Amino acid sequence: MIIIPRLYSSTNDISMDTFSHEMVSMLQTVQLQSKALQQSLSVSLNYAANNLYIESFSFSYPGSIDGSSISRVIDVPEVVVVSVNEFVDELIFYPNLTWETYSLSSLKDMDSFQISLTSDTLTNMITIYKYSGSIQLE
Repeated sequence: MIIIPRLYSSTNDISMDTFSHEMVSMLQTVQLQSKALQQSLSVSLNYAANNLYIESFSFSYPGSIDGSSISRVIDVPEVVVVSVNEFVDELIFYPNLTWETYSLSSLKDMDSFQISLTSDTLTNMITIYKYSGSIQLE
């Protein structure tokens, strides 16, 4: 009898990995669109009623051909809990690849911004570094 090992990931782990990569892609897209369009672009962090965890992210930017707006909401999967290192409800990217965070319309000065994504078995961290223009999935 031959036993063939197979890799197995739970559905929760797959959802977590997929969502983590989707978040990094979304943040990088908004950052690069800000640079390409030479204008600031915003990502909104939408919290659950208890203000502890993020339930969705939303953003929009002008379309490249006809000037129409491209808008998107990314809902956090039920198996993932998203939190941040400091309460922030808006992340604004600037054309020079820097960014600022705001909490209830007040500027929050940070050198890095971390988004923690947690499931039953995994924890991923997205870190955005202010002066390098880098967005890292760790």
